[in-house]
Amino acid sequence: MGGRRGGRLTSPRTNPHGHRDLIHGDIWLVCDGPVDQTRRQTIFFGTRGDTHLQITVYGPSHSLHSGHYGNWAPNPAMMLVQLLAGMKDANGHVLIPHFYDGIVPLGPMEKQALASAPDNDDLLRKELALGHVDGGGRQLRELINDPSLNINGNLLRSDWSGLHQLHPPNRYRRPRHAPRRRHPLEDPSSKRVIDYVRSQGYFITTAEPTREERLTHPKVARIQADEGSDASRTSMDLPIAMDVIKAIESARGKIILLPTSGGTVPLEIMERAAQQPAPSPCPLRTTTTTSTRPTKISVCKNLWDGIETMAALIAMP
Repeated sequence: MGGRRGGRLTSPRTNPHGHRDLIHGDIWLVCDGPVDQTRRQTIFFGTRGDTHLQITVYGPSHSLHSGHYGNWAPNPAMMLVQLLAGMKDANGHVLIPHFYDGIVPLGPMEKQALASAPDNDDLLRKELALGHVDGGGRQLRELINDPSLNINGNLLRSDWSGLHQLHPPNRYRRPRHAPRRRHPLEDPSSKRVIDYVRSQGYFITTAEPTREERLTHPKVARIQADEGSDASRTSMDLPIAMDVIKAIESARGKIILLPTSGGTVPLEIMERAAQQPAPSPCPLRTTTTTSTRPTKISVCKNLWDGIETMAALIAMP
């Protein structure tokens, strides 16, 4: 949402500090995110964050007939697939050096919360018809606290480009510290991926490569990055967090507490703007998987559950 200044609509993205004086409050609560399969209210105390990189690799200057030029002219689609496949092993572990550096370990309260959360893995696996899952036997609720690296399948395109997104390591943000944002390509997560691509023999450029660059280097990759969102996690034992838990439990009964949400909710941006912690998304949407087709009954149930949760939060002392 933007505000008007001098008759023109200003955007927080283009002017992130223009309305900082309007951003204040005791607590930030975000209601985006999926409801647990058990339908119990869940409170997340952090988000994974998100970093987007677009990698374009180059072959011939124009399309060639595979019958006439196959086995001789490099196929950029094959080059891209090989490059991306080398980033993870068969169990989903990321092989990029130092990719997992910087993860803030879970504390005793967070570990206890994970141990107490319901195990929905078998239900999800059957619902999604998965004969195999990544993680080497670890459960989803545990794995979601680690950074991940994935390919946006709908944007993996042969002939010219492929896109993958990755989640940076979780790290605490100091609520009273608002540093200047880095350029997306200078983000540690992005830099590790770029260093890996370079280690595979690619010349890296951020602009469309020149003809001379393509002739000079055996492999060329153009890497572009969008501004993402840093990972964020708030301690569960903060007084304000304990107040939120108590208020929601008074209305909804026993709730689920989880350290991290897999969604890209911009908690870190809120923290940075308001210079205070953003404790918890309280998801009120439909259940966890996109394959679940919400009926009118389940949508209405979510609506009433959400009304109860919001009423309890509004009534907090």
